[in-house]
Amino acid sequence: MISYIYKITNLINNKTYIGQFSGLKSRWINYYGSGTKIKRDIKIHQYNKNKEFLKSWKSMGEAATALGINKNCIATALNRGGKSNGFYWKYA
Repeated sequence: MISYIYKITNLINNKTYIGQFSGLKSRWINYYGSGTKIKRDIKIHQYNKNKEFLKSWKSMGEAATALGINKNCIATALNRGGKSNGFYWKYA
């Protein structure tokens, strides 16, 4: 198993995130980090119950505040590829 040390810079807010990833190279390609800080700042997409695109949000916090949804519910849906409060969510 190969380990990587990475630095990701969010070009919207200029925050940087440093972390470590251990796993297959094929999983690394789509890896955004597992920390709560980086996930909170990544752009997300919202879909309706038919999985049709509704809106793009700058962050999980922005979507949660605007829709009056607990961001932990959105986070759970993002991590499990599922549904929360009648919407589907994906990282952009």
